[in-house]
Amino acid sequence: MLPFMARDLFKAISALLARIQKSVESVCKTVLVLSHGQAQVERGFSQNRELSVTNLSEKALIAKRAIVDHVTSVGGLENVVISKGLKMAASSARQAYHLYLEEEEEKKKRKDQKRQREEDMEEVERLAAKKKRKVEKEIRRLEDNADRMLDEAEIHASQLSGTGKCLEKIC
Repeated sequence: MLPFMARDLFKAISALLARIQKSVESVCKTVLVLSHGQAQVERGFSQNRELSVTNLSEKALIAKRAIVDHVTSVGGLENVVISKGLKMAASSARQAYHLYLEEEEEKKKRKDQKRQREEDMEEVERLAAKKKRKVEKEIRRLEDNADRMLDEAEIHASQLSGTGKCLEKIC
């Protein structure tokens, strides 16, 4: 009877160990994946740094990265097939690049024109405000002159009326 129990006990322990082993394997895989999960991304950063050149645009960096990825995926430069379609794509890419440069030049011109218009409008507004201040200053000066002349006329009128009264007394 003992051997029978030992066999059952061995089977139970084996089943338990198998379940534990699967759990341990799952935990180990998770831990190992977590520690190296970003390796591909980090490798991409390293390769981007190798590809980067001063003043390289984002589009150019992406294009270079795509080329490097393709060459790597086919196993090196020797395995890259230069087909007619690839040649046409390169030619059309050159044309697209020139079109892109023309569009960028147009955008720059429009931006410069808009900035120039805004500067001109600011200058017009500044000159209009300056002219308005000059006109207001001239109006104040003329009003002051008019007031001064009126005061002088009143003084002369009172002097004349005083002189006229003196003459009446004498005559």
